[in-house]
Amino acid sequence: DINDPPTTPFLISYHLDTERLMKTFDDSISAEDKAVYLAGINYITSICNGITRGASGEVLRRKIAYMVPALPGRFLTLLSAKDPMAMALIARDLCLLRLVDWSWWLHGPKNMNVEEYHVRGICELMPIEWLWAMDWPLKVASGRLGLNGLAPVTDPRQPKIPLRAIESTAHAKA
Repeated sequence: DINDPPTTPFLISYHLDTERLMKTFDDSISAEDKAVYLAGINYITSICNGITRGASGEVLRRKIAYMVPALPGRFLTLLSAKDPMAMALIARDLCLLRLVDWSWWLHGPKNMNVEEYHVRGICELMPIEWLWAMDWPLKVASGRLGLNGLAPVTDPRQPKIPLRAIESTAHAKA
């Protein structure tokens, strides 16, 4: 549950990220959509807790793979409509693949970083004003954020800012 106190650097970063996401909940969001978002947050929280508590790779892979069907059907509708919150949540689910043991049926070829590929793809679809919501998933998917917290800044695999974000920022300043 999201209300459980975080006990590791990874869970602390996750809880801070989740609090930031939940601050976007306002009166413009329907009660149904808010319930779907909270269900997604609670689902991802259970995966994060499982990772830090040493749950088996088999259980964790299944939970990550089955997030969409486990949530209310409305989640898939929001995701299909490229709803920024739904995309931010699926990015959080997919980035967690980085923290579980490799499995061919979920990770693909050993030389493919499928979680980073998909999280970066979601970044490309995300409206510019929502790119902040991709910070945490990018850090996890790239290996910059792991179970022990942030990796050294010199990590060559640290997340790169999507080119579209740089271009948009440059155009806004001009």
